Amino acid sequence: MSAFNNAAGSASFELVCGTHTTVIPSEGYSLLGGADEKRREVARLQQENVALRAEARRMRGEQASMAARRHLDELCTVTMETIAEGVIELDAESRLVCMNAAAERMLGWTEHELQGRLIEDLIHSRRPDGLGRPPPDSPLKAVFGRRHTVRSREDSIVRRDGRVLPVAVSATPVSSGGTVIAFNDVTEQIEKRRRAARRLDSVSWVSRVREALDENRLQLHSQPILPLGGGAAREELLLRMVGRDGQIFTAGAFLPAAEELGLILAVDRWVIAQAARFAALGRIVQVNLSAASVADARLLEVVGRELRDVAAPPGNLVFEVPEAALLHDLDTGRAFADQLGELGCGLSLDDFGNGIGGFHYLRRICVQTLKIDIDFVRELPDRPANQHLVQAIVELARSYEIETIAGGVEDLDTLALLRDFGVDYAQGYAINDLTPVARRVVPLAPPGDEAAIHAVSDRALLLRGRLLDHREAQRLSSVPGLVEVARPNA
Repeated sequence: MSAFNNAAGSASFELVCGTHTTVIPSEGYSLLGGADEKRREVARLQQENVALRAEARRMRGEQASMAARRHLDELCTVTMETIAEGVIELDAESRLVCMNAAAERMLGWTEHELQGRLIEDLIHSRRPDGLGRPPPDSPLKAVFGRRHTVRSREDSIVRRDGRVLPVAVSATPVSSGGTVIAFNDVTEQIEKRRRAARRLDSVSWVSRVREALDENRLQLHSQPILPLGGGAAREELLLRMVGRDGQIFTAGAFLPAAEELGLILAVDRWVIAQAARFAALGRIVQVNLSAASVADARLLEVVGRELRDVAAPPGNLVFEVPEAALLHDLDTGRAFADQLGELGCGLSLDDFGNGIGGFHYLRRICVQTLKIDIDFVRELPDRPANQHLVQAIVELARSYEIETIAGGVEDLDTLALLRDFGVDYAQGYAINDLTPVARRVVPLAPPGDEAAIHAVSDRALLLRGRLLDHREAQRLSSVPGLVEVARPNA
């Protein structure tokens, strides 16, 4: 700038300023009195330029920041509306501020319906209708009560319909005094864990069933089937398992596991072998057969062999098969029924009426009895709809010349109704309780022959009035009913 002191430099500077009027206003600059004033003007303009550049940079930064914030807000909005996790924001009084679409789906409420309402009473306390509530030790209580940060893999909230929804939950207090709660439906994960637990339980049961088979700890318990119209008395043999500690397990405890893991055929064959021996004593017995055995082509060979080995009348052995097992594969069911009929054994459809889908298959499958589904028999006097249904089943069975059995008879009023409806047989605790077969076995003897009804001890086995050889005794030693023979009225 010292070069501008001479006239030549001043002229050059005025030329530059005249050309670049946006940098230095030539008109104002040319009017300045001396070099010092001109230098001060240039300095002022330089400072102003620096300030303008700084302001421009600041404005560009703010614009970029605003754009970034808008992008972030948009990203948050899209994310909140598309994620599977439910998110709700509460104010300092636990009233809803907002919630995303996933929370609406899981709770069954819309944001508009809940906005400004106390959320704890709606989703975390016992509902007025009493349909459900979270467990008393729910971690979310810390959020609504003391506003602590909470993370839990197992908690629950109550839906609008009253159903308790299992959730994994995290909740965090925010600076405004409110709380943000995020939760996710863990129903599927819980079901997976339960399936895994059931699988382990099944494996354990299969091992115990196999040991019971090897150690002769399976038992048959008997329940009489009372004829209501003059038919022959019969009984159902129900499978039980005796634990090593003497505990008695019903079939429902271990048969599903045996069926799932491929041991049911061995169990069914054990039942068939024992039932054939009771049939040989002159008793008409019914035993349950699994769907897997119905589909096993070799099973009927086993039935025929067991009947021949003990000279049992085939008509004394009746197999109860679930209706669903025959409907699953009608051709297989028909072949099984036909071959069973050729052997001379009886076939009874269990749980009849449960597989509503038309009963036209009764024309194709030869069955002797229908056991009415127990749900239709329970509380029969108080349910007119069930009364009509039972009467319809009886009429249907008669049209096909099939007898009917009603299970689950637990009171005398039900028994009287069944008799009036024309049901052929009844079974249940109103008639007689379950009893181990050893208390019901009697030898086959002519009517009135009291001498043939006596107690047998010292492991002597009686079958149709004759002693068995040692080999046959070994095969029958696991049948309690052939170890001790009691009077019919015992």
